[in-house]
Amino acid sequence: KIIQLTKTKITMATIKDEIVINASRELVFGFVSDYSNDVKWREGVIGMKCSTKENIFLGTRTRETMKFLGRTLITIARVTEYSPFTKIAFRSVTGKIPVHGYRLTEGVEGYTKFTYALTIELQGFSLLFDPLMTAIYRKRIRRDLVKLKSILEAEYIKRLETYSEYRIPFGFYS
Repeated sequence: KIIQLTKTKITMATIKDEIVINASRELVFGFVSDYSNDVKWREGVIGMKCSTKENIFLGTRTRETMKFLGRTLITIARVTEYSPFTKIAFRSVTGKIPVHGYRLTEGVEGYTKFTYALTIELQGFSLLFDPLMTAIYRKRIRRDLVKLKSILEAEYIKRLETYSEYRIPFGFYS
């Protein structure tokens, strides 16, 4: 028998985008590190479950259900890096399209810079659609960041209005 080995060509498409949000780093990181919030700000995500209820840590698993190009994709991912109030990195464990990436927050002059990076591993038939998929994901991530900014800035203003004014009861000093 002759065994022929063929190399599978794999292309990595990396999409990285960032946005400055007028909200505290703690609020931004708290929101984006709670994976159940993904359905609120990430287009196409119709379900997200996390293996932990409260704290995220190395090894935490997520199950994402996403609509993409008319198909429903389910991806199981694992947290590969976690730094409180700074960074969460992830890598898919199962799914039709292998992905990995990270979410990063940085304090910048009273604001928070949020970076979202995603690397898609394209192989086989999906290589034919590399430019199209990259363009679709790039536009989708930009819209996601704009939506995230809108949600968090509205929440931040609401919290400031609620907690920033300490009112002294009438007659306190009399």
